[in-house]
Amino acid sequence: MLDAQKKSLELFQDKQFGAANVYLERTYTECPKLSEAFYYKGDNRTSEQKREDDIHIQFMHDLMRTRLYAEKYEGCLEIGEMLFDRSTKRVPRKTLDAMKSILATCRQRASRNCSDNAIKKGLFWEVDPETLYLFTQSIVDAFEKRDMAAFRSHIKGDLGNGPRNRYLDGKKLSDIFDEDFRDTVLEYGATCYVHSWRGIAMSNSSIWIQWSSPKTFTISGVWESFPEKFYRDDMPTGWTVNGKLLTPDRFSRPDMANENYSSLAKKLSLKDSEAIATTPGKFLTAMKGQTVIAGEYENLSLLRRATANPEHKEKRRSNGVIHFESNAEEYPIRSSYQILADIPTEFCQSLALNFSGKCIQSYLVETGDETGGSMGTIVNIGIYGLFEMPDKSKVIAPLIHFTTDTAARNYLEDNNLAPDLSKKANN
Repeated sequence: MLDAQKKSLELFQDKQFGAANVYLERTYTECPKLSEAFYYKGDNRTSEQKREDDIHIQFMHDLMRTRLYAEKYEGCLEIGEMLFDRSTKRVPRKTLDAMKSILATCRQRASRNCSDNAIKKGLFWEVDPETLYLFTQSIVDAFEKRDMAAFRSHIKGDLGNGPRNRYLDGKKLSDIFDEDFRDTVLEYGATCYVHSWRGIAMSNSSIWIQWSSPKTFTISGVWESFPEKFYRDDMPTGWTVNGKLLTPDRFSRPDMANENYSSLAKKLSLKDSEAIATTPGKFLTAMKGQTVIAGEYENLSLLRRATANPEHKEKRRSNGVIHFESNAEEYPIRSSYQILADIPTEFCQSLALNFSGKCIQSYLVETGDETGGSMGTIVNIGIYGLFEMPDKSKVIAPLIHFTTDTAARNYLEDNNLAPDLSKKANN
């Protein structure tokens, strides 16, 4: 921007009006009316045409040079109206009409909140930047006024990350966010820009927004909030069966692209691969009494032996999470799991009706698989049951998989399974 200002000023001082306008017009081609109104006829002009063009060029030059200093065109509009008032008595009608057209564009641009670049990027992402600006500004206004109702009006359903919508009932903004976060929202303000295919980021990427149409937006994630106290702190660290700590591979779960469950659905002649990935407990009877498939095909079974896999070595423990590493592949596989909540065995059994095994223990478990890439750790949360089979062998079976921790918490509440924080866990 400073280089453009310097270049424009040098051209202006040299009275190279035509060259200056060509430079400025090329710099701001996003402004269609200004480009459309610009013209330069060269040396073969009549004296009247020369007079007309000199007026027009001077006007264009001053107008567009001023644009360099005014992001929202206020300066452009101010100098344009001043020049227009001075010129009305001596400017030919055709040039006057061109000047009016330019001023109309300036007035339109002066009312905008977003730059030409934001408008151009908005076209690429099929987002209306002005509507986005107003949406994000209203979020800023909600924080400025400490208005929880206004903030919640920007959320549809539950967030992918952040406080649960139902948890916000009866809360004040200060119950969820601290003053530092509020200051950050106010400092960064509204935005006109789409961050990437991941969404729209505002407030230093602490609030994320998605769009369903060019003018329809919703908050999708909030990364700074006071945590909701939901799970008990005294849950067991790791799941132990017959004195042996289960390893993460004992918990069957969808992989990154759900290929393993899709293959399993095909193997069981199931048409709905999504159903088995969300409510696998309903399909345990489809195993037709078979126990665990051994060897390399074990990942194509819902059932896993309730034993430790010696290939997975425990590396460390942190806040109830146990981290493991396996060197069985070409590169180390790092995974982890944590027990979040105790599930009554009778409820566990109800999720596996007609299954030949008897549920003797059940937990809500969060597993994590490191990708080694930009996606970070893939997290799965599910209810698992320890079943004793008719032959007295024990297996671990998945019963329900949740897409988010929020979905898991809502499910527990809806089924009267939410942990009672006043009681101790049944270890």
